[in-house]
Amino acid sequence: MGPFARTSSLLAVVFACMVPAAHAEEPPAIVGRLDNFVGQVSLLPAGSETWIAASLNRPISLGDRIWVPQGGRAEILAGPDAVRIGPGSELGVLDLQERDMQLSLSQGTVELRVRDFGSQQRVEVDTPNLALQLEGAGDARLDVDPFADTTTVTLHDGQAAVFGDTAAPASVQMGQQVRFAGRDLTVIAAENDPALDAFDHWVVERNRREDASITARYVSPWVTGYEGLDDWGTWQDNTAFGAVWFPRVPAGWVPYRDGHWAWIAPWGWTWIADEPWGFAPFHYGRWAWIAGSWAWVPGPVAVRPVYAPALVAFIGGGSFTADMVNASAAVAWFPLAPGQLYRPPYAYTPTYLVAVNRCTAIRREDEDFNVRRTVTPGRLPPQSLTVVPRDVFVRGQPVRRATRPLPLARMQSLSVADGPHVQPRTESVLGQARPVPAPRGGPQRPVLATRQPAAPPVLPYTPGPGAGAAPRLWPGHAVRVVPHPSEGYRPQRRVAPPTTVMPLERAGMVPPTPRDRALGQPGLSQPRPSGMRPYAPYPSPRPAPSATPQPGLYAPHPGFSPPPPDQSHRQQGQRPLPRSVVEPPRTLMPLERAGMLPPPQGVPRSIERPGGARLDHGSPPEHPAEGRRATTNERGSDRPSTASPLQRANMAP
Repeated sequence: MGPFARTSSLLAVVFACMVPAAHAEEPPAIVGRLDNFVGQVSLLPAGSETWIAASLNRPISLGDRIWVPQGGRAEILAGPDAVRIGPGSELGVLDLQERDMQLSLSQGTVELRVRDFGSQQRVEVDTPNLALQLEGAGDARLDVDPFADTTTVTLHDGQAAVFGDTAAPASVQMGQQVRFAGRDLTVIAAENDPALDAFDHWVVERNRREDASITARYVSPWVTGYEGLDDWGTWQDNTAFGAVWFPRVPAGWVPYRDGHWAWIAPWGWTWIADEPWGFAPFHYGRWAWIAGSWAWVPGPVAVRPVYAPALVAFIGGGSFTADMVNASAAVAWFPLAPGQLYRPPYAYTPTYLVAVNRCTAIRREDEDFNVRRTVTPGRLPPQSLTVVPRDVFVRGQPVRRATRPLPLARMQSLSVADGPHVQPRTESVLGQARPVPAPRGGPQRPVLATRQPAAPPVLPYTPGPGAGAAPRLWPGHAVRVVPHPSEGYRPQRRVAPPTTVMPLERAGMVPPTPRDRALGQPGLSQPRPSGMRPYAPYPSPRPAPSATPQPGLYAPHPGFSPPPPDQSHRQQGQRPLPRSVVEPPRTLMPLERAGMLPPPQGVPRSIERPGGARLDHGSPPEHPAEGRRATTNERGSDRPSTASPLQRANMAP
């Protein structure tokens, strides 16, 4: 049996002794981490009305809103997916789960990279103009201009569908950049292979760093924040635990001591570390004491992990009360070791309990801890127990400078509790974060979505001394749900740039030029750096002259009102033009007006010859009766005409 083999019989006994805290839905298995940011990035946590300065290790979850000011940028990692936010952007998290990601972008720029896309996964970005859904793994960028009422979609990789308020959904292909106006998917600009800007180059660099991560060899891609470990420690192979990571920390360092606690719904009390790498090792795996040093044990790579707010065990019971201070005045915890079961202090189901403990093996030597819920102080690593006053815990104050010693030598056994059993206050949501003014962005408008967002989490609230009213839940932006097709529907309409008729085309002197011919000329596309897949040219949606036109393919310019349908084709025996192709007005050239050039083929027009005879160029000439020579009067004059050009043009008597 390998180092992570499970003892199924003992596991069954452990689970049989445990009753779920409540019959409720499972909390999300994934969260986001603010991995990198530049500028005064701010955050509005779910359940709060106060904007705070963003920090690296605070989890990003359902109901949070992020603001990136002008000149700034930010990166959010959520398992294998990455969300990059550009300057002047406001992003909201409408839903974030293992199979569902729904974001709202009211203004600014966001780049979404999805590397792992399951069969039932849904990834959606909602803007005031449209809702975009990725149809597989890909890389999409959205730019929202609230003042111009436009959303620009750039698809670097994959395929996506866009949904409007009233129009039928449209498909955006890899390599396209399309700008939509209003809410009915009106296309006002489109091109292939757009040039990269400064934000794109930053995204390419972040992609390279993510793809070259050393830690990715040892952890599951669904471990949020593993990219931050490369520069802060070393990996080693251990015979008992497999691959383990040793952080570069000073002597006396202990897990879950440099940081503070905060209440983050729906999990509750969550550890927010001060270490720049302190996200993945405190929410996944276990900590082991190996040869006098702390090492993080992430668990098997093939197992998809589940996020936990803090993998610690809290101390409670009579021993803690008698030998320490009053139990109501202190909170104590220690990091879980490999083999020790994590029991969430929040509501969970039996299925969730199994999933959140998949990263560790259940061992017989931990039966006292897992079943009897006790621990012997002598079996704990040195200085692993952290004790702070309850007020420090509830207010989210720094832990290290408030730590109290606990005389473990006099204790024979410690009772283990699932949680601290402390109710949060208003300051528990914000913790040590610095309040900042609310951002002043563009006009607030509702976003379009294909489904209702997930319900915001509920925040239990107990007012403390001097506290005000209970904070309201995150209201978010208003969401307008658009009609969504049936499951499995794939939009058939491809967006295309609006047709622009050149002056020579309007004059009938040159045939129309395919709109994307210039895009295929060499030298017009910028070489794309490594780290981003090159764009693939998409087939031109313009039909060949002999092909049947596709209705609804070309979008007219906003405000264009088409003329009433022409019924002349019914008399001339010609096929009508499709409604989606607008016939431009013809302008006769000077030589054509003078009768020195024949009109274009297919355009009937009659002119007068000198002498009063009319000839219809739109129909074949009338032949005399067969077997009889035409007379001079029927043919007209046999002599060449001596009329001047002005006479032939009816411009002179």
